[in-house]
This record gives sequence, C-alpha cells and structure tokens, in this order.
Amino acid sequence: MRNIYLLIFFSFIVSMGFSQTNNVGINTCEPAQKLHIAGSESTFRIEMLDSLNNLSNRNTVNAPLYVDENGVLTLEFDLLYNTEENDEIDGTLPSTNVYQINVDNVEQELITKEVTVTRPSYLEIKYSISFKVSLNDINEKITDQLARVIRNYILLNGNTDRKFGMTSKCYINSSLNGVNTTYYNNASTYIFLDIGTHIISFYGSVGSGSTTDSTFVNFGLDQDMLLMRIY
Repeated sequence: MRNIYLLIFFSFIVSMGFSQTNNVGINTCEPAQKLHIAGSESTFRIEMLDSLNNLSNRNTVNAPLYVDENGVLTLEFDLLYNTEENDEIDGTLPSTNVYQINVDNVEQELITKEVTVTRPSYLEIKYSISFKVSLNDINEKITDQLARVIRNYILLNGNTDRKFGMTSKCYINSSLNGVNTTYYNNASTYIFLDIGTHIISFYGSVGSGSTTDSTFVNFGLDQDMLLMRIY
C-alpha cells in the first residue's frame, strides 16, 4: 500500500511543473504564467459555479463568467441601472411631447442619465420607449396618407456627430377608422467612455419631409424600460 501511495505522489509531481519564477504548471514543466494548464484538451472545473450550487447558472445554456473588482470569478453581473418594474419615462412631462408643425422634422431631448467611470469602459444600453402619434395635441387622428417617421436615439455629452442606438417606425393612415394605438421603439447599443462623468441623452424625433402638415408625438405613455451596464 505504501508503494501505491508513493507511485501516486510521484505521478502527481511529474504532471506538475514549478519554474524559478514560482509559476505553477499542470502538464508542463515550463509554466509561462502563475498557473499554466497545458494541453489542447485541458479543462478545469469549479463546482461553486455549477447549476446545483449557483442560482445564476440556469442549466439551459452556457453561462457567461465574469471577474469582480477583487479578481474573484463569478456568474453574477452587476447592472449600472435597471428600470425593473418601474416606468422610466413620465409621459405627462412637457419634454415628452414632440410637435412637428411648419417644419419637416423636430428632434427633442426626452430624458438624461449621468454616468461616471474611473477607467476606459464600454457602456451597454438597452431601451424601450413607447409613443402615440396624432395630428395635434388634442389627439385627432391623422388621415392625410402622409408617412411620418418616429425615431429614438442616444447622444453622448450632447455630441450630434454620432447618434447611438437609432431606431424608428413609420406611421401612415388615411381613414378615421384607422388604428391609433401605442407603439414602441426598441434598441440596444454600446458606447465607449473615457475616464470621467458623461451625460447620456435620450432623444425623440418626428419627421414627414413636409412643412405643410403637422404631427404630435407623445413619448412615454406606456411602460418604458432602460438597462445600462459597464464593461
């Protein structure tokens, strides 16, 4: 039995390597990092992260693995901001009403968010904004058969050179019996942020390409969602 234990011990030593820089290698005698697992089919297993021991592992698809600020591996990813069950945009505010009259297009800031990062980062944004289209602010139906384009997008620090997360819908109607309901613009985008504090502005716009008609768009009438996280 003693010989068997010695054989196992020496087999383990052979499978591991230690370099003069205190690196540890598995299946290699020349580890290039503090821990180096060699071999094209090498794997390692952490049972703390499996579906039996971690609620973030849903056992349906491969779960993404993250590293927290202390260098600890985790399946949990902290969100910077999440509307959750709340409503992100108050559709009763004047800033949510976009009125196109005597111009071919109107763009207006709806809401803003402030984001501060201490390192160069990527900001992921997902949003859903509701809206309703009318001829005017007393909600008369549009019947002129002219198409309206309703857009939503994001500006970084007020810079209009780049519009992030652009999304749009086209509205047209020719009958008083036509549908006039609540619609949604949905989009996701990534924005690179330098170190510092940044203003993230969400815009709504409406345009018809004509200066002889009018359009009234009320954004934020229904459930609106915003999710942001930093990479």
